Parts: sequence; structure tokens; C-alpha cells
Amino acid sequence: MTVQKTTLRRRLRDALLQSIPVLPLSWKLWLHQNHPRYLLGVLFRLEKEPVTVSPAGPAGARFMMKLSWQGHTAYALGTYEPETVQLLAKFVKEGDYCIDAGAHIGYVTILMARRVGPSGLVTAFEPVPQNFQTLQENVNMNALANVDLYDGALSDHDGTLLLMVSANQHLSWTPSTTGYAVDMDNVTIEARAVSLDTFLSGTGRKPSLVKIDVEGAELSVLEGAMKTLRSVRPVLFVEIHGHDSPAGRQSVELLRSLDYDVSVACAPGFV
Repeated sequence: MTVQKTTLRRRLRDALLQSIPVLPLSWKLWLHQNHPRYLLGVLFRLEKEPVTVSPAGPAGARFMMKLSWQGHTAYALGTYEPETVQLLAKFVKEGDYCIDAGAHIGYVTILMARRVGPSGLVTAFEPVPQNFQTLQENVNMNALANVDLYDGALSDHDGTLLLMVSANQHLSWTPSTTGYAVDMDNVTIEARAVSLDTFLSGTGRKPSLVKIDVEGAELSVLEGAMKTLRSVRPVLFVEIHGHDSPAGRQSVELLRSLDYDVSVACAPGFV
């Protein structure tokens, strides 16, 4: 009986998660922003496991993901950074080669992989071991043969770097950006690092789009990609953590010095 009840709850959960994404975006955002506790309460009643496999993604492009209700409700509802999703649909084409720096557990990686199709490729970088493991699972779950995974970070040098990682949540950030920590239960880990220029020199590939979401280390990633930015000039999606911070301003100034047109694409800081 317990197994039957669990199966029924999951079917109800999946039905709910398939119906909400087809609502108008404004309704979904209102629901998520104004009633997050109610949504979490319903989801936890239907699926008591804190980490589960669930439908995720925007309407019309749903896929399966291993995720956390509390941390990834927006993934499940299809409300995660809708402006970013729209820009990906605009700029990512079939056959493209895309870079995902700071892939986390793979939401954007999967969206890009589905856009580029079998003739394209996405390389996803994620340095945090628990995130990388989940990223692998999510890529494999969706049978994406056009995704290459790199268990390390893009940076301004080749070798290693130190990351401050939350022991309780799937987030990472560099020691210079600890102001963005979501809790105080943090540990420092060593991760391998490579510059984008070095990485690409070994592949011969030219990216058409590079997405950078690295919790405050975006300047380092850009500085390690100067040759690529000058010669290949890929489209860039860069999330600036602390847009008015010295590093944030330097990132924008660097891009403008390379004659990139810089504009604010969406909250909370993609340019």
C-alpha cells in the first residue's frame, strides 16, 4: 500500500509540474514569487524526498532533472530566468558550439544542448564535486551525447584554485566573493582550473556562445579568454555578481574595451 501511495503521489506531482509550466509566464512568476511556501508545501506533500527526479524546464522544452525542491523550485516550474531562456532561444542555433562556465547541475547546459542538436556541442564546466556528479546524472538522464563535461573551473590561469563551497547547498563561489554566501556552513576545496584560451587551443573549436555564471569570478574567466574574445568574438552571457563592485565594473570595462556591446539582459545581473 505504501508503494502504491508513493506512486500515486508522484503521478500527481508530475501532473502538477506539467500543468503549471503551460500557464502564462506572468501567472507562473506571480505564483512562484508570492506563494513560494505554499508551492513548496504542496511539492513536499506529493514527494517527501528532498532531492528527487522531476520534470523541469520551460514550457515546450521540458526535460527530466535530479533536483532539490527547496533550491530548484524555479527549475521544476519553468520560471528560472525566463529572459535568459528567451535569449538562448534567440542566439543558440543548430550546429553551434557553446560553452557553459559554471554549469551547476545542468539546467542551462541541457537547454543549450537541445538547441544545438546532434550536430552541435556544449562543453560544461563545473568545479564543485557534488554539483558535477548531479550534472553528469542529468546529462545522462536526458541521453545528451552532444555534451562534454569538465570537472573544473574556467579561470585566468592553468592549474588549481580554491573555492569556498556551502556544505548544505549546491552553490559555489570564490573566496573573493564570500559576500554572496547563502549560509555560514562553508568549506574550502581545491579545484582544477584552466583558461578558456588554453582549453580551446587543445580542441581547435570556436564557440559561438559562452555563458558565464561563476559566482563572482567572472573577471578571471574573461581575462583567461582574451585571445578567444578578440579573434572569435562569441556571443557572451555573463552574470555579474555585484554589478557595482570593482570587479563587476572591471568586467564591463574589459568587454567594452574589446568593442563588445554591453547591455543588461535580465535580473539578477546577466549582461
